[in-house]
Amino acid sequence: MRPSTRASKPKFRQLASAKNIGRGAQSHPSPEARAAIGVAFQNLVDSERSDFLKWAATFANQKARVFVTSPPKEWGELSIEGIGPDHELDFNAQIDWCTRVLERSIDLLSEYIRARARIEESFLKSNFEEALLQLDALEAKCGKSFWAIEARLCGLQDWKGLEAQKSFAAEIQSKYPKTPVAYIASYTSQRNEEKTNLSRFEERVRSRRIPPHITYSQKLLLRLSEWAAL
Repeated sequence: MRPSTRASKPKFRQLASAKNIGRGAQSHPSPEARAAIGVAFQNLVDSERSDFLKWAATFANQKARVFVTSPPKEWGELSIEGIGPDHELDFNAQIDWCTRVLERSIDLLSEYIRARARIEESFLKSNFEEALLQLDALEAKCGKSFWAIEARLCGLQDWKGLEAQKSFAAEIQSKYPKTPVAYIASYTSQRNEEKTNLSRFEERVRSRRIPPHITYSQKLLLRLSEWAAL
């Protein structure tokens, strides 16, 4: 009798099952489909995870994408939902997913970090106009970012005053209402006002529930951004 090998087979012996889930999410983008992508990734063995993400990166459907194919040029692009992992993965799977995503953009991230350091140095030297010009160059090369929203609001506040930064925040909120970018712009603008009591502001941010239309992955990003900004 031939020995059984059933126990040694991984949950996804091949990539076929995970890819079928991915195709379903691409054809019918929805929170449930995006969550299924996370489940598929979590159940794959390590070697299959790499192959699965390489395959998933080729998705052409921008409504159900796994990775950003080019740096975001408009603030609204920061709010477009990817396929996954909207499912609440276990901690190891979350770390693995994030690591693999970051590895894909290591050169661009390195350039972004160097440019960001130069901008922060200009801010520290009170060269606000120069810092904002450097920020323009950074966005042209590396795209929009949540940090850039915060940096521009702070720069406008220190260079041109309260009304300038409030005007920029209002522009984002008007153009992209009920999105993560509007959320970040609103709270950063409030924090920058001279009359703001930081301890009360922190308490208000902590007590406010993040709107339900924001996805799980976006909530993680917003929480990290909130505490880094305080």
